[in-house]
Amino acid sequence: MHLQVVKKKNSSPIKELEKSQLIINEASDIVRDLSHKLISSVLIKFGLKTALQGLCEKYSNDDLSFTLNTTTQIPRYEQDFELKIFNIIQESTNNIIKHSNASATSIYMKQIDTNLLITIEDNGVGFNAENTALKKGVGLDLIKTQIKNLNGHIQITSIENKGTSIEISVPVIIA
Repeated sequence: MHLQVVKKKNSSPIKELEKSQLIINEASDIVRDLSHKLISSVLIKFGLKTALQGLCEKYSNDDLSFTLNTTTQIPRYEQDFELKIFNIIQESTNNIIKHSNASATSIYMKQIDTNLLITIEDNGVGFNAENTALKKGVGLDLIKTQIKNLNGHIQITSIENKGTSIEISVPVIIA
């Protein structure tokens, strides 16, 4: 609507463009919130594995593919636990999209005894895993904190121009 006004008059295009940008930003926030609610409902109704398959399909495109591999049966876990694990994996995939320049990412998940093991690997540019404090953002620190709060462990291995591997182990909480 505001963009049509800009096309018709040349006197004050900046003001109309700013309004348009605000409307677009608001719509983007609404879509993001709805998307999170949709994922939450899929997660709640069908479980972690199904929600992660949806995440992989949603994030895959012509430049970057995401695949989920499970070598063992993934049972339903306690709902809050599933949501926390999903958020950890989603934050990891967001970091891959933003920073890795990868073309392929694999998420491996299996339960061994009372531990859920997750490995997230990409073939991107890698980074200095020892020096993450110098990077902007809090994504990796948030992931580490969430895993620590679950009494889990994380190991990050990254080689420049070869990619990154994140290995996570957390004790499971069965529903």
